Amino acid sequence: MKQFLGRVLYFLRSMRVQVLIVFLMMGLVPLYLFSIIITNAYESRLVSQRVDELQSYGTMISNLVVSSGYLSITTARRSGRRLHRLQRSIRDALFWSIRIFGSFTTHMS
Repeated sequence: MKQFLGRVLYFLRSMRVQVLIVFLMMGLVPLYLFSIIITNAYESRLVSQRVDELQSYGTMISNLVVSSGYLSITTARRSGRRLHRLQRSIRDALFWSIRIFGSFTTHMS
């Protein structure tokens, strides 16, 4: 066992193994660093492009809403009038249904 460990240590101390380890480190460490740098740069660019795209979509939608006059004052007035008419018709329908139902129940008893 002692001889085996001695041979392994002798092999690891040899110039060939040391040169191989140095060349591997010279190739793998920069590869790892550049892959991290490039990946982060790509992700940040992708996110910024997506943000720009969503902002342009929002701008287009807001321009369409503004140009259609959907939220303008006149539209709000029209919507208010429609809502008022709807409230009045519901109130009248409730009033007449209560009167009819009330008179129906008084005739039934």
